[in-house]
Parts: sequence; C-alpha cells; structure tokens
Amino acid sequence: IYLHNTMMMVGKQLIKILQDFPTISLEQLNATAKFMERIDAKYLVPASDLDAILKKLQNKYYILSINGKHIFQYDNVYMDTADHVFYHQHENKAPSRIKIRSRWYKDSNEAFFEFKQKDGKLIRKRRIPIDLDKHGHMTDETHTFYASLCTSLDMIHTKQSLQATIGTQYNRITLCSKNNDERITIDFNIKLINAHNP
Repeated sequence: IYLHNTMMMVGKQLIKILQDFPTISLEQLNATAKFMERIDAKYLVPASDLDAILKKLQNKYYILSINGKHIFQYDNVYMDTADHVFYHQHENKAPSRIKIRSRWYKDSNEAFFEFKQKDGKLIRKRRIPIDLDKHGHMTDETHTFYASLCTSLDMIHTKQSLQATIGTQYNRITLCSKNNDERITIDFNIKLINAHNP
C-alpha cells in the first residue's frame, strides 16, 4: 500500500493504533514469512484512510517491531544499464522484468544487494548482505552476484555493467498475517534522491 500524500506527519492517534497491534520481531518475521517468492498487489490510498484501514487489520495481523519502533526508514538505490534497460522494462510493462537495487534498512542497520524479478504475477527476490559503506555502489561481489543470476535465468543482460541511477527514501509499516501467509507493507513520505557511483 502506498499512501497518496507527499509528506505525512505521524500523530498520536496513529502511534496509539500501531501500539494496539500484537508484535512480531524481525527474527520471527524472517523465519516464518520471508516471502522471497510471492504474488504482489499494489494499492494507492489516501493517507486520511490509514487509521481506519489499520483498525480493521488489528485482529488478524502482527506488526513488525524493532526496539519498540513500528515505523521504519528505508533507503534504496536502483541500478541500471547505461541505456536504462530495466527502467524501460518497467515503463513498458514488460511481462518479465527485473529491478536491481541496494537497500539500507536504517533501523536494523543492515544493507542488502537485491535482484527482484517479476514474471507475470510472480515476484522472485534474491539478495546478499553487503557492508553499509557499499550501499549504493556496484562492487566486484555485487556484479558477480547479478551476472550469475542473469546466467542462471538465461537473461541477455549478463555481461552488461550496472551503475546507480536513482534512489528512493520512505517510511514503512510492515504487517504480517497471524497465519503467516500474507504480508502488508504501507509506505509513505516517499521521496526521490539523486544516486551515482563514484
């Protein structure tokens, strides 16, 4: 879910609603509901509807909690070829397309290099941990990881080098169903940032 609002202030009412959810830790979430292969659906909703949506979900979902926090900061840097192959795949709604990104989970202070493939409705994600100072940069390790996945999936981009092109930063709330069969992420305060390799 993406909230249709440029910048949203987090008020006392929202904090109270989030505190009323049963919690799940990051370790528990990764152990039971990692969802590296999944079917995604995206929705754009008014920020004014958020409180009502969350109240309806409280009995069926856990909320991710890290050190008592329920709202987290994400920092993404997207990689692309010199001729922006992946951007054009997305814009043209190609039935099979990929995203390559570096993601910094600021609240857990972890970073990953991620390969995300959309094939019809199915999403497959593969990732490797990276050092924080390598976030937003292509390295020998991430080039090798990317190339090996392209080769295994018989993609034509295997030998093309990548560079940082654009970044996003946002806040996220993560919910996990009590049956461990569904995850809901709610993103807001989304902004674009410049990204480049040195």
